[in-house]
Parts: sequence; C-alpha cells; structure tokens
Amino acid sequence: MSNANTLSSPARPGSAYWGGIILFSVFTLLVIVWFKSLGTQETYDKKRGDVRVTKLQALRAEDAKTLTEYAWGNKERGVAHIPIDRAMELVASELKASSVSPSAVKVENPYPAGLAPAPAPAPEATK
Repeated sequence: MSNANTLSSPARPGSAYWGGIILFSVFTLLVIVWFKSLGTQETYDKKRGDVRVTKLQALRAEDAKTLTEYAWGNKERGVAHIPIDRAMELVASELKASSVSPSAVKVENPYPAGLAPAPAPAPEATK
C-alpha cells in the first residue's frame, strides 16, 4: 500500500537553480567592480568640513594676532590694545600696590533663603 504522506527523495537542483546562482554571482561581481572603479570621491560634507577648518584656522590666527600685538582700538578716543601678557603684568602690579580693605557693600542677610543657620534657643526664664 502506498502512503501519500511519504517523503520522496529531494529533487536535484535544475538548470534554473544553477542559472540563478551564476546570474547572482555575475551581478555581485559587477557591483563590486563598479564600486571599486568609483574610488574615493569628495562628498559635500567633506568639502564643507574643509571650508570650516580653513575658516577656523584663519580665526585662530586673527585671535592670536589680537592677543599678542599692539594696535589702536579707537585712536580718536585714545583706546589702545596691548598684548595680553603685558596687560596681566600691569594688573598684577596694580593689585600688589593696593592695600586690602573691607568691602563697602553691606549685606543684611548673608545666607540665601532657607540656608540660614537655625537661631539659638532663647534662654529659659527662672521663677
């Protein structure tokens, strides 16, 4: 008696199967060759990044020049720019020459709200 549910031996792959494998392999090879032939191309982001780096270098050079050279800020008003190192020396010498004095600013409550220490308890009255 023959059973309809019995499994038969698997069929061998036909020519359509092997043709598909070969076609897929050829397509893959063509895509790989195509990508290799493109090489490295500059993208929009790379060009934009290069422009930004150039602008940053120019800005840093301008800042370095401003911080290290003498120049007029406003000649009519007599405002001059001096190098930062010289300015720090002048300020330091002014601070050394001045004496320390208490602040003229009077503060009523030195603590922010809620951070003041608790008041001391009142002394008990004796009878």
